[in-house]
Amino acid sequence: MQKKQFELNDPPSDGISNVKFSYSNPSLLLVSIRLYDVTKNKMKLKYFYDTSVLDYKSIDLWDQRSSIPCVGKFSQPEKVYTLDVVNNILVVGMAARQIYIYDIRNLSEAMQKRESSLKFMTHVIKCMPNGEGYASSSIEGCVALEFLDTSEESQKRKYAFKCHREIIDGISHVYPVNALSFHPIKFIKYPTTISSLSFNIEGSILAVASSYTFEEGEKE
Repeated sequence: MQKKQFELNDPPSDGISNVKFSYSNPSLLLVSIRLYDVTKNKMKLKYFYDTSVLDYKSIDLWDQRSSIPCVGKFSQPEKVYTLDVVNNILVVGMAARQIYIYDIRNLSEAMQKRESSLKFMTHVIKCMPNGEGYASSSIEGCVALEFLDTSEESQKRKYAFKCHREIIDGISHVYPVNALSFHPIKFIKYPTTISSLSFNIEGSILAVASSYTFEEGEKE
């Protein structure tokens, strides 16, 4: 039986900027620019860049089946800090708080161009598993939930919150949110407001209370 926690063999020798599991194969994990089979604890592929992956003003499209793996380069107006994809939707977070949303079948033109609702530099973007929107975080301890549908009704659902804060010796310390992730199965919609949550003492069971809290007044 494999240990619950283990270290990958042949890990990157420099800083790890991102990890990403495959949407189709639960054993494949992308670590920066290396592809691993975590079941076998073995590196399968490694790509090479002439510059830092985090210091790039283009989106590169790769196909490992091609004799020339990099099959396309698409310039961006600002330095790319973060991106994520779900289904055919690509969300790109850039400098100057710019967020571009693409259909990956046409990367020559953005579907939507937005400015982040957070006040400071975008640090991480993660798409919702259902494709309805994305979460973004900033360097000053804030997270925003945004929705792709531009209708007024859908935009009313977006919100932001502060986190990663603590008081030390009477001084407030704020930390960046370095990582975001949605649970691929537990991201479900409840029939009404989630009024309360609680984990059991082992952290293995979560109780969810779905109960109308009269935030919109009396309803029939």
